[in-house]
Amino acid sequence: MASSNVLVEQVILSGLFGGLFGGLIFALVRDFIWRKVTSPTLRFVKSATTDFETDSEGDIDARVFRIPVENTGGSAATNCKPELNMEGSLGDKSYAVNQRLTWAEGDNPQRITINTDERAEVGLLRIIAEESEGPIQTAPSFYVEIPGRDGWGSDDSVTVWEYEDGKAVSASVPNKIELGEFTQIEWETVQITVTAENASKITETIDFNLDTERGMVGFSVEL
Repeated sequence: MASSNVLVEQVILSGLFGGLFGGLIFALVRDFIWRKVTSPTLRFVKSATTDFETDSEGDIDARVFRIPVENTGGSAATNCKPELNMEGSLGDKSYAVNQRLTWAEGDNPQRITINTDERAEVGLLRIIAEESEGPIQTAPSFYVEIPGRDGWGSDDSVTVWEYEDGKAVSASVPNKIELGEFTQIEWETVQITVTAENASKITETIDFNLDTERGMVGFSVEL
């Protein structure tokens, strides 16, 4: 009789613990699925957008490239921050860009919220045309600008190191790079990253397609 009671107690306890364990697993799975469904999910759109800017006379004097980022998740992605990292070399020079980029929203903030099923665009680079001064008309010169802390053409956007015999002898922070020089640089790293307060970090490699003979029209950006 005693053994029967023990057996019954074991069956009851097994059922109880089994139910608790099963309920715990169910709750964990349910919470995981709920977070997946409702959490924000950021992703880059593979094609960069581009716009032309005009001067006061209506002539095109700049072309801007932007990288779209969209939120395909179930809630808003908050505190989204974009960064650009570039490293390259040309002859005895090395080039480095480590910049927090700005969004093409309002006053070009560095952090924004992207609502679900919406997209925002990150300002990546701008090609500008500068006319030569003087009585003789010549073809415009083209330059590449990367946004710094103070916007396009800031003096802190690119760092250029010059070397002699393998040792750095000077450094400069130009506000622009001549387009022909930019196209010759061997860019070893060109990556854009977006982080958010409540979404996973996303990183993508950028490819520049260059055709200097067609000026700003022959330049494209792909991810």
